[in-house]
Amino acid sequence: MAETFGAIALPVVAPAVGVPVSDPLVYHLASFLQSVVNAKATAAWNAVCPGSAPIRFVHYHEPDELCFVKRELPALFVWREEASRSSEWIAEDYLQSHETIRIVWGFPDAVQNIMRVRHPIVNALAKVMTAAIELGRDPAWVVAGDPDPDAAAWGSVLYRWCNLDAIQVSKWARKLIRVPLGDGSERAEFESLEATVSIDELLVEDLSKYPLATGVNQTIQQPAGLVTDTAEYR
Repeated sequence: MAETFGAIALPVVAPAVGVPVSDPLVYHLASFLQSVVNAKATAAWNAVCPGSAPIRFVHYHEPDELCFVKRELPALFVWREEASRSSEWIAEDYLQSHETIRIVWGFPDAVQNIMRVRHPIVNALAKVMTAAIELGRDPAWVVAGDPDPDAAAWGSVLYRWCNLDAIQVSKWARKLIRVPLGDGSERAEFESLEATVSIDELLVEDLSKYPLATGVNQTIQQPAGLVTDTAEYR
């Protein structure tokens, strides 16, 4: 039996091509949202931004701290909020980690009159992504090699591929992405839509790492000394 903590196998293995190292959950969640949004919101987005998918590129980091490429917008940024991590034992063999995922969708740069027309799209994007996460699967997202016989018709199950205990979208808000310019003197600003997502991940231990109980004798007695059960384990 393999040992896992969330979607990570323990010991940690080298990631597949394109998957962020040690975080397949972020990869699958971003892929899921890109597939669903592009399937369900492209017509609305093209009414205000012709010829472009609502999510052209996906990145696994904060947009204002690492590589930011303006020409890739509209893009989706999905990353794990490191400062919000905590864990607890909710049973003797049940360790659960509580963490926060951030999702940011960045508007492409445009003049004020065009942005005024595009702004209402955030209502559709927030609802499409929230509904997709709550439902947990969509025909637009089928993971290659998924053994689930229903995947082709109903889509792959997000919970299964992310190995989640729970996931919930708690908040959407309009934000500004502030990107430092080359000389550090100013910051360029881009409109965006940001979500806070709470997740729970479970540690699944490999019980074979523990020695088997061998040669153990058990006797159960009542207070008066009457033997009620005996057993031997080998």
